[in-house]
Amino acid sequence: MHPLHLQQLQLITDLYTSWRDTVEMMPLRFTYKDFKYIDLTNTPACPEKWINNYNANTGLTAVRFNTASEVVCYEGFKHTWSLIKSCKRGNDVYIRQVRKKFKPVIDASKNIDSFFSIKLNKNRKRVRKTKLLYITGTCDHIVTGDIGRSWLKFGEYWNNFITNIRQQFKGAEYIRAWQSQENGYPHFHALIYFPNFEFTAMYWDADKSWRVHNRQKLNGKYVRERLKDAWSWGHLDIKCCNNTRKALIDIVKYITRDLEGGESDLTNAMVWYFGKQSYSISGKFVKELVGDDIDLAPPSNDDLINAEGVIQRSNSNSELVCIEVFPLVKHDLLPKIVQKRVEDYEDPPDFPHETVAFLENLADSCKPVSFRVNENGVKIVVYDWKE
Repeated sequence: MHPLHLQQLQLITDLYTSWRDTVEMMPLRFTYKDFKYIDLTNTPACPEKWINNYNANTGLTAVRFNTASEVVCYEGFKHTWSLIKSCKRGNDVYIRQVRKKFKPVIDASKNIDSFFSIKLNKNRKRVRKTKLLYITGTCDHIVTGDIGRSWLKFGEYWNNFITNIRQQFKGAEYIRAWQSQENGYPHFHALIYFPNFEFTAMYWDADKSWRVHNRQKLNGKYVRERLKDAWSWGHLDIKCCNNTRKALIDIVKYITRDLEGGESDLTNAMVWYFGKQSYSISGKFVKELVGDDIDLAPPSNDDLINAEGVIQRSNSNSELVCIEVFPLVKHDLLPKIVQKRVEDYEDPPDFPHETVAFLENLADSCKPVSFRVNENGVKIVVYDWKE
């Protein structure tokens, strides 16, 4: 693979930002239970016969308003449409969902004790220990090769690294994020929790940080050397975390700052171009730190479908029974009256007839590809285009 020069990095960035800024909308069709009435007074239909036929043909319920009335109340459904802005890595919807995912974890960490006190004064020589490290790993281009090869192999390097230290320290759980340096090469930032090992922390005056003590050993070998030797593809920077909550807030600030535009566009562009997740989390990281299972996977459009605001959305008191999810449509194909997100729903005006007609035609062009029932009993049907 040829080296990626500055012109190529700019081209990749331009391609990414063009993709990110192309607004696509997710059409959703909501089905609600609805009760309607029909007056059979001036029709030849017999109320009892009409009721029996309706119940038999639909499986729903129809009843006479009262024994002396020709008015029949029958159960049916009504449909409404909504359009919500899709979730794309780096756009405002993605950033909002990242913050929403991390909030319960940070809130849960309020009740966790700090690992050690950072006060120095007369207690400077107090032994301080922690199970949580903040680690940054960079690439040495002499070892990893050109930018393209470095990005393609970086996930493999990380997996080898985390497997190595898990074996040495009898376990390690992590949250990890990629970042691009100005020259385009990748590096990672990671919070790594060691459930079965405590690191001795020492204060480093040079940058006023806490570091793994240079004399701490494990099975006769210095701990710092074990960590650094496990990352053989560049430089490794290791800091000790004194507080779970602060560490989580710092990593979230990093992740969300990385997702916002400006200088972070190159990072997002390289992660997007090489098909990497912007961040990842090991299965037990949250459980080990805060004692609870909370989904911190990178946001996707599934999060918008499952969002509480979607399930509770309603312009009436009718019961929501089904959400149908259709393929994304470019914003410029639709009329300009569009909801950006369902969470902000406050009885907007109904879509114009031509918009509803467009969406109904879209639905006719699709076929269901998956079906499930969520915890609220609402059916969720996902569609894709017919061949």
